[in-house]
Amino acid sequence: MIGGPVWLETDRFDIEAKIVGDTRAISSQQTWLMVQALSEDRFQLKVHGETRQLPMYNLAVAKRGVRMNLD
Repeated sequence: MIGGPVWLETDRFDIEAKIVGDTRAISSQQTWLMVQALSEDRFQLKVHGETRQLPMYNLAVAKRGVRMNLD
């Protein structure tokens, strides 16, 4: 998460929620929407999705195999 309040980096919460009824009828997307609604209602935390270009590294095994230098 980027751009949240300071407490977002320091405070931790255990949130327990219970879905009443048949949970098999609820998709993972619907579950995520419920978590978003709970976060907005209880913590005034509003989220939105965003695509960003970030650097990425690709680790690959060399032709000569894996080498580790622990010195």
